[in-house]
Amino acid sequence: MKQTIKLRVNPKSSALARVMGMYVRRGIDIEHLLVEKEERSDFSTMTITMDCDTFKLEQMIRQLSKQIDVIAIQKLSGESH
Repeated sequence: MKQTIKLRVNPKSSALARVMGMYVRRGIDIEHLLVEKEERSDFSTMTITMDCDTFKLEQMIRQLSKQIDVIAIQKLSGESH
């Protein structure tokens, strides 16, 4: 199932590396990644689309919420193939 989440993060290269490392360690393939600098703040937005089940998605959200550079997480969609 394709799942999409949006993260608001501190704009550090280490933040991107930490988030990507979590996906690699859990064996979740990222289908789409978009990182944008927010115009009116000092934060960046990461939009990530992955192919995983709901359990793995919820696990990733819990783990990402523990990351110091992740400010907010929003689940955007979950649609079957």
